[in-house]
Amino acid sequence: MEIKDLIDNGYLIYPENKGYILEKVPTQTNKKKIEKTSFETIESALLFAEKSIESKEWKAIVRYNRGLGVEYKTLKTIEATSLEGAKLQAIKEAENVLGDHIIEIKVVENF
Repeated sequence: MEIKDLIDNGYLIYPENKGYILEKVPTQTNKKKIEKTSFETIESALLFAEKSIESKEWKAIVRYNRGLGVEYKTLKTIEATSLEGAKLQAIKEAENVLGDHIIEIKVVENF
């Protein structure tokens, strides 16, 4: 990963005490915001930043029926690198929240 990628995406990594701090501010190219996060090594902070740059935000809408007719629920924002990964996370979250009442799950990229 190049320094330019970190700067363009709003990442800041600096030493503090016996480790490193990573934070991210929203930029035109990457709207995500990450609060100060501690890492033991600079390599682990860089790896986290690289995975974060590659991942996208997804929105999942679940159609379900608990006996009162069809209802819809929007799940919390999902971060994943691919649509397939986002769908797997959405299925797990929907099952935790709604149990066996799920009819359909639709996952779309959050813009």
